Amino acid sequence: MGILWLRNTSCGRPVQTWFDALLPEERDEALDSIGYLQKLPLRLWGKPEYAPLGGGLSEIRFKVNVLNEVMRIYGFFWPPLPKEKDRMPGVKYYPSYTFLHSKDKKVKNDKAGKKEALKRMGQIERKPR
Repeated sequence: MGILWLRNTSCGRPVQTWFDALLPEERDEALDSIGYLQKLPLRLWGKPEYAPLGGGLSEIRFKVNVLNEVMRIYGFFWPPLPKEKDRMPGVKYYPSYTFLHSKDKKVKNDKAGKKEALKRMGQIERKPR
């Protein structure tokens, strides 16, 4: 599975900017969680590392034990895999997870963060390919 970082003209690379500003312990935990999920079959993705949130949006969570904090990255699976009839013979297709928005998990239901992630998801889905 591939990981994609949102990049657009209106907001640059927000998750990359957030990631670059993390403390080394936070970055290590993020990379460990992301690496773990990349190797795990999608059908086995689940809590505590991953949770679907509805409308195609989901989150990847990781805990930074030494700092006693939880971080979250909102994202979705995009671009969609081609339909079976449109696939090239002999080519393997893998899903990609696109990071949309990220922040510290300070509240149980982060409505503002989800709203921002959904807005960015809509911007991506509207772009012609």
